[in-house]
Amino acid sequence: MHTILHYLRKNLLTDIKTFLSTLVIALLLQHFFITPCTVKGSSMENTLMDQQKIMISRHFEIDHFDIVVLQAPDRKNKKYIKRVIGLPGDRLRYQNNQLYLNDQLITENYLSPDPSISYTKDFNLTNTIPEGYYFVLGDHRTKSWDSRNYGLVSQEAILGEAVFSFYPLNKISILE
Repeated sequence: MHTILHYLRKNLLTDIKTFLSTLVIALLLQHFFITPCTVKGSSMENTLMDQQKIMISRHFEIDHFDIVVLQAPDRKNKKYIKRVIGLPGDRLRYQNNQLYLNDQLITENYLSPDPSISYTKDFNLTNTIPEGYYFVLGDHRTKSWDSRNYGLVSQEAILGEAVFSFYPLNKISILE
């Protein structure tokens, strides 16, 4: 009987140590590398849908057309998911439903292909985007609250890059 209790106590301690180690590693991974996030709203449709679950990377380099999660610049304790359109040093304009980035016409394959939809009103950023700031738009331009409304987003406000969709199961994919 004593041997069985000793064996159970020893295994229980080992199991507790293993569990705690796994928990600490999982928390560190989530805090420093990847974290789950839920899409709220329709501003990124058809790329991301309301209530879709994604993973965001906290170690990233921001590039054109990345999908990012950011601290809402106009609302405390709210996060937005948007697509990076303009980087520091870029010039942007939207004319006749077409995006021009540094005077180059950009094909936005992630937008709905319906030519009858006016994605956004014409606009022209008169200055280049300053260092440390980004211009972001939602893919569902007619429903998105984005840089057209609240202006440029600071680099510090960008919390991570959306890299993977894992729910619902028919939406599992690497995000581009």
